[in-house]
Amino acid sequence: MAAMGFAEDFITLTKGIVEDSSSKIHANGLFSEEIKIERGVKQGCPLAPLLFAISTQPLMTLLKNKEAEQKIQGLQLQGPKHTLHNLFADDSGIMLQATEDIFNELKDSIATYEIISGAKLDISKSTIIPVALESTPSWLHRTICYVAREGEIIRYLGVPIGWNVTEA
Repeated sequence: MAAMGFAEDFITLTKGIVEDSSSKIHANGLFSEEIKIERGVKQGCPLAPLLFAISTQPLMTLLKNKEAEQKIQGLQLQGPKHTLHNLFADDSGIMLQATEDIFNELKDSIATYEIISGAKLDISKSTIIPVALESTPSWLHRTICYVAREGEIIRYLGVPIGWNVTEA
């Protein structure tokens, strides 16, 4: 946050709220022992969406810069503009044209983001969803992410999407 220009007082205050955080589980009228929260923020924390926006800003900037350099291109979903990413709560969706060069630029951007932010992409929660393709490009099978199978419908933020957009 310091590199993004946030005041030291704000950073200290935020760390004080997020670090050394704990919670208890309330079930059947009883409370559990205190549980230390070691990663992330408490469920329902009003700071969570703001911290998510702050933490993903470097990645979004990297992607926008690559788009401006015409190294990547988002999908044209509706209207003349291309959609590059969608962020909501703690979910991220990145929508790109399906070429190996563009995919490699995305991987490079994510690797750079992980280095500068200390964040790590959770591959187990990541899915590549080919949209409007006749078949999966061979290079896509060399990724470490799950690739949705032909005909498989995946829900993203509750919206069904997949190979054939009209069927999804």
